[in-house]
Amino acid sequence: GFNMTEKKNDDSKRGADERQRPVRAGGGSGDLADQDAGALTRFSQELSKASPTQQAIAGGGSGCLTGYLFGRIGRTAALAVGGALICLSLAQQRGLISVNWRRVEQQARQAVDKVADAAGENVVGNGGNSLQQVLERAKQVLAAHRYFAATFAGGFLVGLVAS
Repeated sequence: GFNMTEKKNDDSKRGADERQRPVRAGGGSGDLADQDAGALTRFSQELSKASPTQQAIAGGGSGCLTGYLFGRIGRTAALAVGGALICLSLAQQRGLISVNWRRVEQQARQAVDKVADAAGENVVGNGGNSLQQVLERAKQVLAAHRYFAATFAGGFLVGLVAS
């Protein structure tokens, strides 16, 4: 696991509940979700024990990487969607295809309505958490790790510009 502190990991000194559980082959999807949640909880606990300098380094580095990847993926997606729209318009203009724009608009509105409805319901898999609960938990985590959060935001912007 990720250890922000400089002490050695010694399983003999850990409690039974802190030891990592082995990954079971062929487990259900709930096992993987539980492991991910456990890893995030352990990371959060270790981060809260770290010095402000360590939190700032971890936040800035991970933010920069995230921003860079977000910028690269975002540009690629924008290029693909934009290119498809240009090709679609040119094909329609040349008479190769016929697009019923009213129907496209109607289906797009239905899709937006479905997403808006889902945002008020269970949006985090089978965990039963509403979007509001997730946002509240995120606020709590950010408040507990303010150095990490601030440097992550700065690193994200640096990475986004660098992409």
